[in-house]
Amino acid sequence: MMKNILLLYLFLSSTFLIAQNKHEKIQAFKAAFITERMGFTPAEAEKFWPIYNVYEEKFHDLRKKNKDILLKLKKGTDALTDAEANDLIDKDLNLNSERATLEMKRVAALRKVLNPKKIIVLKKVEEDFKKELLEHFKRGKFKNED
Repeated sequence: MMKNILLLYLFLSSTFLIAQNKHEKIQAFKAAFITERMGFTPAEAEKFWPIYNVYEEKFHDLRKKNKDILLKLKKGTDALTDAEANDLIDKDLNLNSERATLEMKRVAALRKVLNPKKIIVLKKVEEDFKKELLEHFKRGKFKNED
């Protein structure tokens, strides 16, 4: 079992090294990080990753939508009309609602393949990954790639 997990980790690590763009590299890094920290059995990993990947793509699409809001805010709020500000507020609220709905669906799907404790651990591992990713960016690991 440990050998299978090690092989999966090595595979994911090598995928990380040969990925073509920054998003792919980050996703490969995330997969290796989660795999290592979660301690999945091979059976759990086989059931987990297809579900996780589907929802990760949906969350990625939501983050792209959020970029529009952030780009408008980057230009400054002084020039915003009340109508534009209200539009941005509504878009932000809708994205938050979509994100919450998507998370509920993801948890419902994961409950079919993981025990509740592992789902909680996953939340912690994802938070740890965000911190680790930030450190990688600070060290320039994903700089000038895309």
